[in-house]
Amino acid sequence: MEIAIAILAALVGVLVLLQGWQMLQSRRKRNNNPHNLDGISAKLGDIDKKLGDIGSQMGRMEQRLNDIWDKVKD
Repeated sequence: MEIAIAILAALVGVLVLLQGWQMLQSRRKRNNNPHNLDGISAKLGDIDKKLGDIGSQMGRMEQRLNDIWDKVKD
């Protein structure tokens, strides 16, 4: 009886490893697919957000420089 349980446990372990490997492979294929528009649009959205943040930081820096320049001129 113990031998059958050990064999079943080993088979379940192998099947779990194979399932995990298959899931990893399918994830890689899905992420590398150039026709995956959802992933591309999500990345573009992230880039747009980062550019917006950089633009607002640049605006604040410009305002600070203008304030400093006005103080220096006076």
